[in-house]
Amino acid sequence: MSDSHAGLVEAARKQFQGVAWQRCQVHLMRNLLGHTPSRHRAEVARYAQRIFQAHDSAEARTHLAAFVTR
Repeated sequence: MSDSHAGLVEAARKQFQGVAWQRCQVHLMRNLLGHTPSRHRAEVARYAQRIFQAHDSAEARTHLAAFVTR
């Protein structure tokens, strides 16, 4: 798990072949909210937390679809 720095991701793939990589939710949230107008940040943060806290991938996709259509 790491941020999405291209060099770090590539190094992890080479050194840990076959291991899954996941982007750090803290870094993802910071980047997402950093690109969100301040008046929408609270709402975007709530939707993102619902996605992150989903019990399974189907629930996460449902929350993501609701977020995208919003």
